[in-house]
Amino acid sequence: MEHPEITQIRQYGYPKMNVYTNQYGIDALGNEVFSGEEILVIEETFFLVGELEDQAKEVLEVLGGRYDFAQ
Repeated sequence: MEHPEITQIRQYGYPKMNVYTNQYGIDALGNEVFSGEEILVIEETFFLVGELEDQAKEVLEVLGGRYDFAQ
């Protein structure tokens, strides 16, 4: 078993949250996400809501996506 932060570093090249820049990470479409921004989450994948069109949001909701805020 591997620590979740190690998995994040392997996947994205950095931890999910950078305390120095207030950056939460990069979403599945390559957008920078900062703490406090609204995201749509499906399993371990997240999307910046502000960059999604309405149809994309609807599709992600149907696939089980839930709204949250980057911490």
